[in-house]
Amino acid sequence: MVTIQYFENNSLFFSQLVKHVPAVDHDIKIKGRKAKVIRLNEINENLVQVHVNLEKKNKKVLVTKEELKKKKK
Repeated sequence: MVTIQYFENNSLFFSQLVKHVPAVDHDIKIKGRKAKVIRLNEINENLVQVHVNLEKKNKKVLVTKEELKKKKK
């Protein structure tokens, strides 16, 4: 078992204990978000740092009161 520390923009994003280490340029899913592995740093045999690029979340646009009125008509 290996401890993997996932980093985004040089800040720790997530730590996980796994059996297999992802490869570079491999697409993975972390906390329900898609990510791509950029770089691997093996600190020792039990600790690996993985630098990832997370896919941006799409923010939902809030509906204004005027738009609600138009839809009801």
